[in-house]
Amino acid sequence: NNAPCSDGNACTDGDICALAACTPGAEVNCDDELYCNGAESCSPDSGCTAGTPPDPDDNIVCTVDVCDEETDSLLSTIDHGLCDNGFYCDPAKAPEDACVAQACAPDTTSCEGTVQLTCNAIGSSFLDDPVDCADTDQLCKDGTCVHRLGHQQNPALSCKEILDAGDASGDGLYWLDPEGDGGALKALCDMSSDGGGWTRVVVIRSNSIAHGDNIGPAGDLSVDGAPSKLADATINLLNTIGYFRFNCANQSRFVKNVNNVWTSKKTNSENWSMDRNKDLNFECAANRPGYVFSDHPQCNSGHVNYVAANGLSEGGGCYYTGTNWNQNGSLWAK
Repeated sequence: NNAPCSDGNACTDGDICALAACTPGAEVNCDDELYCNGAESCSPDSGCTAGTPPDPDDNIVCTVDVCDEETDSLLSTIDHGLCDNGFYCDPAKAPEDACVAQACAPDTTSCEGTVQLTCNAIGSSFLDDPVDCADTDQLCKDGTCVHRLGHQQNPALSCKEILDAGDASGDGLYWLDPEGDGGALKALCDMSSDGGGWTRVVVIRSNSIAHGDNIGPAGDLSVDGAPSKLADATINLLNTIGYFRFNCANQSRFVKNVNNVWTSKKTNSENWSMDRNKDLNFECAANRPGYVFSDHPQCNSGHVNYVAANGLSEGGGCYYTGTNWNQNGSLWAK
């Protein structure tokens, strides 16, 4: 007993005699712990035999296929260079059409109207989950959902900037930050008259001369019910074209002065000229200080004022020859 013997099975080891018979020993472990040469097996007649290595070929012409011993797996790597004519490899199109023409730049976004499209990692097509920026009241620009310029979350420097950017949606209220310091305000933009892009910087009311000598801001320019104005410094920031538009009663004129500056001081030396025809031919130069945009000796017909000559108040609101004082009006810049 317990003498070594052989049970005739090459897949057992350590057979011993027991009770007049040969008892099989432990099973032979044929596994060499290598994945890429296949799974070994044992034959009772011949013992351990090699396995069949796994075939890494995925039958896609534009992938490099290998067996990876470290991960015990078959790996397939896209190689666009295996496609002819500059096509791109898209395994999803395999096996016949794995090489496809590029539909978009891989892993980029683009816009189709208000819809944001995302290109797949191959560049062969867009993903099936487009984002409509309009759902969140945004625009799609350069492949990104952004708030329209002039939105509270994206204030503009001026109404003109909004118009030039193509973000204007008609006349109305927009958010501006002329100083660019985060102090946004709501302002009225005229996007349709005289080329559009005008920012209302002063609201004149018939019973008020409150703007005189006030170089700071006053009131709320987003409403029409009360006189209001931006600070003089802000008004001058918004004046980028060298002249203003002045409305009084039913009249509208372009006005400017030599120094191209607005000042709310009633006793100032800014003499103004006026363009009644809005053809940029400024005539009727005023010879009095103050908010006098044209003077009787030069423009006896169609003369308009805001705060009287020499800083004296002849009446509230603004003045037009045909209607006298106490008119509503506004000053606009762009």
